[in-house]
Amino acid sequence: MNSKPNTRNIVLVVIVIAMLVMVLRDRSTASAESGGEVSLRQSQQDASGVTRSIEAMLEQRTEWESAHESAQQAWADAMETIIKAPSVNVAESSLRAVLESEMRDAGLTLSVSSPMPRRTPIEGEPLRVIGLTLDFDVTNPDALYTLLDRIENTSAPLMEVSDLEIRGPGRTGRSGLHVKMDVSAMAWLGDADPIGGNDG
Repeated sequence: MNSKPNTRNIVLVVIVIAMLVMVLRDRSTASAESGGEVSLRQSQQDASGVTRSIEAMLEQRTEWESAHESAQQAWADAMETIIKAPSVNVAESSLRAVLESEMRDAGLTLSVSSPMPRRTPIEGEPLRVIGLTLDFDVTNPDALYTLLDRIENTSAPLMEVSDLEIRGPGRTGRSGLHVKMDVSAMAWLGDADPIGGNDG
């Protein structure tokens, strides 16, 4: 797990302490010019307040670290389900390779694939919804069911069948079934770890 958040918290506390010490020194100097007794009392009150503030910050540090660790773990889990690639074209090629592998395991062969329109779900982020339209023939319907099950239950990457069209022999003029299927997935373009794993 990344140790950077601990360092950041410590640096933050040190900066705050340094700033408060300077403020106390300025107040103490100003008060000393108007009366020593007032200066001592004010400094003691200020020092007590600083101590309480620092204690509160240190108590919250554990919560900050825990929240950061949870966010890092959630991000790592999410990235396991997303295609990571330097460009959207490479991401689509990766998706095609995964689908061809799943089809081979199901005893099927891909005839043609074409990219689906790409979407950017979060503006300004390198996250894309990509997809492929697959065309292929099926002689054994069980192989198609196997493929659909594999696609819907594979989590690396997470894929979804968003449209499925099956034509029987009577409409295609050939034996077996002809299938047209849209499969979508998520892709992260570029740096795959913006939560902080690369800065520690």
